[in-house]
Order: sequence, then structure tokens, then C-alpha cells
Amino acid sequence: MEICNEYPVTKSLDNKLLWPFNATIFFIHSEYEYEAKPFSIAGKESKAGQNEGTAKILAFSIDNGLNLQDTLLLFGDFFQEVNDDPEGVEHENIRLLMANGLESVKFSKGSCLRKRSTSLEDTINDTWENRSKIEREDNYIGRKQVFEIFELIEAGLLGPVAVNSLALSIAETRDEAKRGIVVLDWVKKALLLGLGKQFKMRWIDKTKGYRDFLPVFPMSWDEFENLEICDLDSRQAPPGARRGSRFAGVQSMPNTWINSGAVVGYGTMLDNVSVAASCAYIGKNCHISGKAGVGGVFEPLGAIPNVVGDNVFIGVGSEPTEGCIIGSGAVLAPKVVITSGTRIYDMRPGKNYGTY
Repeated sequence: MEICNEYPVTKSLDNKLLWPFNATIFFIHSEYEYEAKPFSIAGKESKAGQNEGTAKILAFSIDNGLNLQDTLLLFGDFFQEVNDDPEGVEHENIRLLMANGLESVKFSKGSCLRKRSTSLEDTINDTWENRSKIEREDNYIGRKQVFEIFELIEAGLLGPVAVNSLALSIAETRDEAKRGIVVLDWVKKALLLGLGKQFKMRWIDKTKGYRDFLPVFPMSWDEFENLEICDLDSRQAPPGARRGSRFAGVQSMPNTWINSGAVVGYGTMLDNVSVAASCAYIGKNCHISGKAGVGGVFEPLGAIPNVVGDNVFIGVGSEPTEGCIIGSGAVLAPKVVITSGTRIYDMRPGKNYGTY
């Protein structure tokens, strides 16, 4: 099954479904606008705004006439977790759907999705192709959508990469890990358009010399656009998190930097002077030690960015970079620089795991 030509859902490794749940949500937000509405499965009601991911997938499935099996596949790694623990209680809505079928789903106030006249993906791709004709702050076609994509990333509803954490736990090679990673190059394009075309550089703090093309949190877009324009030809970005990044439930120490497009998972700690660079993906409950960084990969657009799984410890001064994939539970010693071209050896059995 495919939800579009680029995103086949049936990727698997050892009969494990490795399609990321978030990849489905990202696709839906590209194609549809969402309005929170109540729904029920087999009589179990969810109020408007509750279980939004489930609501979006169910509405998408019903609106497009999908069958039950294809609908369940769209839940990706969450569906796999239910299959792995059939007697469990997590993902109750998926379990209800499996037991009662799509006919048990009701949207009492109509579908929560409204088809966009043109998808975000198509709009951004068209804008990207015409980027040489755009001057800063022109009211160009696609400007509103670029702005929307930044906000969707901040809300956790979109991202440059979607990751199935199971793949990072069970994969033994880079090729196996890649089966659970979906790169959205058009989201990278939107981020680059925002940096390169949408804003003029403004003074963020003249007393410290900070000036940039994009605001940092908690500065609003309107507040940023009302700041004095800076006529200098160099940036000096303040520490903090830039708009267009996602970092819910993260502990961030002084002088850290989270760039646009970076996604940092819940419970992760970024220690002093650490960096989550552009489009980096860091999983849940990680520790990024002082002066360590997870490098950024904006281009090539289709390239996998640096991906760090759940429960990873990265030692002081270490840096995975150049499209490196770090599996869940890994520990990097201090001062380790590792790239996608670094060969990995297990010295005990003398086994070469290839590059990551």
C-alpha cells in the first residue's frame, strides 16, 4: 500500500512494520487542513482535540475508502506495538479498531479533514523551483505555506524526517536502519526558503550584537518582523532554540543551540554548549553532554539527516555528523566524532558492521 508514490507503507524487517506513525501524520498535514472534532470507536468517545493522530488517520481512511488492514498500516510503529503485545492496554483506539472494524467509527460532526486545493508539498516544490526570482520579503506565492510549515514543525505535526524508533533498536546495519526513516525533502526546502528568502536580517539584541534572519523562542513572528532591520552582512545568532524546531519536554542548559528543523524528543537533556543542528533528529530520554553536538544536514535535500535513537548517551565533545545514524541505547565516549562513512567494528568477534 502507498499513501502517495514516494511513501510506501509496507517496509518491514523480520516481519516488523517499520513505517513511522509520524510519517502518516506528516503526509496528512501536507494534503489536508485539520479541524478538531469529536469521534468515537465502538461507542468510546474522544472529545474534539483528544487523540488527534487517531482522528486524522481515521478521517483520512474513511474519506479515501481504505479498508481496515490498510488503515491499520497507517498507524505504523504503533500498530506494530499492539501486534507485539496483543494482551496489552496501550493504544486502546487501535485495539478497538482491530476488534470492531471501520464501521464502528463515527464522526458526529463530520470529517475533521478538509482537502487543500494544493498540497503543501506541491506548493513548496513549485516555490523552490522559482526561488531565483524571489527577493527577501516579497509577498510571493508559497510564503504563507512556508510560515505554516515552521509552525507545524514547532507543534510536532511535521518535520524533515520521520523515524520509527523500533528500526533503530533492531537494525544491525545502516541499510536496515534506513528502512524505518522517511525523509521529507520538501520540508527541508521550506526551511531553506524561510532562512534564505522569507525574512530580512533584524537586530534581536543590539547590546549583545545579536542579529539573525529568523527569530528564536519565545519571540513571536510578528514581534520579529517589527524589529529594526540590520544592514550588516553577517549573522550573530543568540543562544537558544530557533523558530521551526521541536523540543517538547526537553531540559536545555545555558548556551545550547537548537536550529530550525531540529526535533528533540521528550525527556532529553542538552547540556552546556551542546547543539542540535538543522534537521537533526534526537530521540527520547537522551543525554547530549557538554560541548557535544548532533550535526545538521540540510543538503543534499533527500539525504538522511543525523538521526539519534532513544536512550542514547553522547559524551563530552562528541559529534555524530554527516548523516550518521546512532541506534537506540548507544553510548558514545567523550571526544568521538563519527560520520556515515565511519566503519564500525566489534572487536570481540572481529565482526565488521560496515558504515553508519
